[in-house]
Amino acid sequence: MSNPGTIEIDGGRTLTATGTAVVNEVGGIVRGGGTLSIGASSFTNHGSITPGTSPGLLTVAGALTQAAEGVLAIELGGTAAGSQYDRLSVTGAVALEGTLDVSRINGFSPTLGQSFVVMTWGSRTGTFTALTGLDLGGGLALQPSYGATGLTLTVVSSP
Repeated sequence: MSNPGTIEIDGGRTLTATGTAVVNEVGGIVRGGGTLSIGASSFTNHGSITPGTSPGLLTVAGALTQAAEGVLAIELGGTAAGSQYDRLSVTGAVALEGTLDVSRINGFSPTLGQSFVVMTWGSRTGTFTALTGLDLGGGLALQPSYGATGLTLTVVSSP
């Protein structure tokens, strides 16, 4: 299945892809607050993944390859995952490249020490090759930390 347009999964619904690879093409968007179930297939993102509908939680049940031209767009608008900031949850393995693009919404100003788990996974290889939106101004920045099960952005003093 190739997606050159928009796939929107909302209301906690599940979209199941069976027997075929799912490719989100350059210019394609996968967004919403539900589950994309890949099963034994593969999901490769060359376009944009945007969890929620400003903000929310999107789950990929299966594995994800984030290609070099792919973008994961994350919005921060508070400290509660899924309702105030975005999270992408991948139940299987992720292979990371591409861009993590962070933006703030609803006038949110994170404070020193706050942290946001913006992505979870079963296992991981690679890291995002480009990170945008990490400078918060006022001497603060978001520092990414890749753990065994997820990616956390923590507010630190900028150098």
